[in-house]
Order: sequence, then structure tokens, then C-alpha cells
Amino acid sequence: MATALTNVSFDGSPVQFRMDSPFLACFDPQALDILRESMPQDSPLDVAGLLERLNVNYPAMACYTIPEFRPGLFTLDPHDIKKFGDEEEDFDYNEGDQAEPVPAEKESSFPFAAVDSGALIVADVGHLPRLVKLLTWERYDLGLQDDAVFAKIVEELDGPYFAVINGGIMPGMEFDGDGTYTIPVGCVRPSRG
Repeated sequence: MATALTNVSFDGSPVQFRMDSPFLACFDPQALDILRESMPQDSPLDVAGLLERLNVNYPAMACYTIPEFRPGLFTLDPHDIKKFGDEEEDFDYNEGDQAEPVPAEKESSFPFAAVDSGALIVADVGHLPRLVKLLTWERYDLGLQDDAVFAKIVEELDGPYFAVINGGIMPGMEFDGDGTYTIPVGCVRPSRG
């Protein structure tokens, strides 16, 4: 019997979420408060500017452009999330050949995100400002105990424009908790049926 897809995965099963824009944000739930504080109040969201502000000191949020995008439901298998870099080293933007951070000219300038909580949130960037107002750290923490909290946020958001993925559940998953991770291009696929 096939498992019904949902936008929350605590068991390594694929997640399903809705996308209205081609830009998918990926971040640790611990970044929710920083994201909320970084959102523009009365102006349109400048994704490149947001990424620059959030990723000054460490990779707080990644953003991906979905190729050949059409609005609809999408699926991501947590097994497709890959480690980025050496797991024995913490990523530092100040190391390497460049003395100054490179400005984000497009969303894919930050293709990886650091994880300290063992979980990732992926979300449609077009709905990110509303999502971070509704999904506070406190509500996220309650959702870990009662997934009806996430269902309520989906209702308030008028759709499942985000997914929560817990790492380290199944053998063979690279997304196994703390570290820096990326989602390879093409792994976020339109849902069938």
C-alpha cells in the first residue's frame, strides 16, 4: 500500500508541497527568527538581497531555481539531499581565496545551507514572508509534538507552500543531522497524479 505524501517527513518519506514561483528556499528551522527579522516590511521581497543578509557569516539559507518551472505540486525525497563539503570542518565564508564575500547576483549563488537542528524546511520563496510570520520557532517546536500544528499552518497559508524534513532517519541518507547540505538540481520534481 502506497504511503500518502505529506509536507512533513519524520520518517524519511518523500514530502510534497506547492510552488507558485520557481524559487525554492531551504533553511534550518533555527533560522526562522532571523528570517522573520530580515523580511522587508512594506516592499517586495528581494531574494538576492535577503540571501546576502542571511548568509553574511554562515550559510543560513539556500535558494534553488526549479528548471522548466510550472506552478503546482512538487515532491522531494529526503534521500536526494546531499552533504556539501567536509563534514569534519565547519564552513566559513571568510576562508579561502576571496577576502570579501561575493555578492549574490542570482538566487543560486547560495546552493547550500547549514543545519544545526537536524531538520530542514523547504519553502516557495513567494510565500516565505507569510510563512515566517506563521511558523515561529515556538510553533515549529509544538509541531514536533503534534503534527496538527503544521496542518493548521498549511490552512492559514492557504496551501502547503513548505515542507519539513527531519534528517538521520533512514540508513543510507546523507542528510543525517548537523552539517551543510545541498539539494541537487532536478531532485525537486513535479508530483504526478
